[in-house]
Amino acid sequence: MRKTWLLPILITIMLMVLWFNRWEYTATKTTNYKIVKWKTDHWTGQVWMETYKIQSFAELADVKTEPMQPFVSKDPKKTETNYTITWIVSLGINALWLLVVTPIDNKSKEKESNIGGEL
Repeated sequence: MRKTWLLPILITIMLMVLWFNRWEYTATKTTNYKIVKWKTDHWTGQVWMETYKIQSFAELADVKTEPMQPFVSKDPKKTETNYTITWIVSLGINALWLLVVTPIDNKSKEKESNIGGEL
């Protein structure tokens, strides 16, 4: 019995683990007017700085994200976006593969059970 659905499931698990291990917050600093967080993108190696302006509770916080010097690539924001899009496309292709393979696997099981029943 072939388990053709096993490989897409393993790839999906691997993609999810990669996604949850992508960012690491390395430091945080709070001042009177803002919160600054530094995070590292493990996929690109780029360090990013997030700045949250502290406002009243009625207003939403203004978040600004920018890469820190030195840049790992010429355009770190574009590189980060490209890696994210590649991950999303990989997950989508894998999901389609799983949706196509599962019915084929079920049809082959039905065929095997019909052949076994005729003997």
